[in-house]
Amino acid sequence: MLFIQDFKNNFIPLDPKPTIFSPYNNQLLIGTENDLIYGLQLDNLSVKTVYKNKSNHPINQIIGNEKNQNIYFTSSKFKILDQKNTITKEWSTAVKDIKKVDETYYSVAASGICGLFRVGNNKSKWDAVFKKYYNTPNGFNESSILRLNGKSTAFNSENNCIYYATNMGLKFVNLNDVNELKFQNKSLYITNLQSYKNVVYALSTSEELYKIDANNIVTKVSIFEKHLKERFTKFKIQENSIFIFTTNGIIEYNLINNKYRKILPLTSDLEVTDVAVIKNEIYFATSKGIIVKNKFKNKEFAKPELIINEIKVNNILQNENNLSNLEYNQNNITVNFSVLSFNPNEKNSALYKINDGNWNRLDINNRNLILSSVSPGNYKLYLKIDANYETAVQQINFKINKPFWLNTFFLIYLGLIIIALAYTFYKYQIQKIEKKNQLLLDKVNLEKNLNQSKLKAIKSQMNPHFFYNALNTIQSFILTNDKKQAVSYLSKFSTLTRTILEMSEKENITLSEEIKTLGLYLDIEKARFDEDFSYEINIAYGIDIENIKIPSMLLQPYVENAVKHGLLHKKGEKKLTIDFERIFDSLKIIIDDNGIGRQKSAELKAIKNKDHLSFATEAMQNRIELLNQYKQQNIAINFEDKLNKNGQSSGTKVIIEIPITY
Repeated sequence: MLFIQDFKNNFIPLDPKPTIFSPYNNQLLIGTENDLIYGLQLDNLSVKTVYKNKSNHPINQIIGNEKNQNIYFTSSKFKILDQKNTITKEWSTAVKDIKKVDETYYSVAASGICGLFRVGNNKSKWDAVFKKYYNTPNGFNESSILRLNGKSTAFNSENNCIYYATNMGLKFVNLNDVNELKFQNKSLYITNLQSYKNVVYALSTSEELYKIDANNIVTKVSIFEKHLKERFTKFKIQENSIFIFTTNGIIEYNLINNKYRKILPLTSDLEVTDVAVIKNEIYFATSKGIIVKNKFKNKEFAKPELIINEIKVNNILQNENNLSNLEYNQNNITVNFSVLSFNPNEKNSALYKINDGNWNRLDINNRNLILSSVSPGNYKLYLKIDANYETAVQQINFKINKPFWLNTFFLIYLGLIIIALAYTFYKYQIQKIEKKNQLLLDKVNLEKNLNQSKLKAIKSQMNPHFFYNALNTIQSFILTNDKKQAVSYLSKFSTLTRTILEMSEKENITLSEEIKTLGLYLDIEKARFDEDFSYEINIAYGIDIENIKIPSMLLQPYVENAVKHGLLHKKGEKKLTIDFERIFDSLKIIIDDNGIGRQKSAELKAIKNKDHLSFATEAMQNRIELLNQYKQQNIAINFEDKLNKNGQSSGTKVIIEIPITY
């Protein structure tokens, strides 16, 4: 708050602080908070002591009677002070309010009593009422009309009614009777009564103002609510004005022209307890002393002003003319302002609003408005002083642009990209599904081909020539009456047949099962040869034949080719060796014969036009390829033609490598 001195006011320091005023004999009687009465001389504003007591009780009521030169006041007691400044009488009742009725009587509102107090000897129309309720406690000429707790009183000379605000409602007394005034059939609980010409104004405990006319018709006064933001708890009528006491200042409402003006701003450390208008001056009893204002020269107080000092964007000082094209990230606005005041005791907070929003109040000591992370858009920022009266509004316009990714063209472009990506993703998913379906189809075909190759392997092992030769061998044993050999041969033949059929139902068999089957087959074939045919099956140390598994019917066709196409046509010793070795994680199988070799066998085939060899070899090759593809194995088959020292064929070696599986 920046203070600018206003030299139109007079200030009279006073200690203890004043509480109440009463005009009296060209001076202003001033009651204080410590049972002391001053007299302010109106011609020179000098102050003198009228009464001083050692009590620390505040003086709540004071009224001077110029006719009898007595001063009536209340502190701890109700007292009468004569013209010699001597207390002549005391009354222990706490008087809350006292108002003049005529030259003979005052109306009194006190604790437990509401009535009339006699101050003169002239005849009065109120004599009958006074006499009716007359009593003289402690020598006072007092008439207790109501035995209620009074808070305030007022007199209307137009209808000759005295009004009392009590704990039991608003009562009125005329020359004939005592009644209660109500509003909309409800009792009125009043704290303050003030008379003006032919009406009485009443302030309720709920801070609502009522007007009572000469016909005792009560109406609610709502005109103040349109002009005042703060509710008021006290008011006083002086001459033709209502002085309204609010938390932020004293407002004068002119009853002639119905105009408002704030004549004294207030702060939390400045309290006003009373006001008096004498001739052209207005006197205010404040916690700092007495303020005197000329009511004509001060038609309206100098209003405080709000001034914009600087504007910062992202903590960088900006000219107000450069705020119409801010980037999207220039969205932290700070407005620094000052409030210029012409009253040293006035403190005002500021209000702000954005566009058509509601007004928001800033802390009374805050002079920086901070707007953080403001969204893009056009803005109008309004600032003004928070007061009971209209003040100038400061306006700041600024615009924050959208980021480029929120612009229309960018959004359209982005939308097209999203559509293209969505279409690409859709096509990719379709292709993925088609590929998956194709893989499934390939797998089905692969399984089909694998089964067909397996069937061909069975066919190669159980061909008619094999059965025909086996049956001829059995027949020869029978004809030679070699029953023992016939039974043994027949047993092996049946076992081999059953084993082949069982193996046809399995994908994999153990190495021991394969070796057993090969032994049966070679034993059967050996019976067809003379004693010059022999075979060996060698198993290297460490090979777990009971658990290692290989594809079923994989080796037998190669053994059959070695016997029928390699050894069968050889003269002399015929030998077949089958070796099982382990090389790291692979099983190496070597089928070695000392037959006529593949070239000689092919020549004989061409002469005899037989296709058994090609059928079996082709079937097994296809099966191995399918196994490698379907099982993702790596079964390798290699053929090696053996030659003697003379370069002639001395047999064939088949090398099969199979990954070890269990």
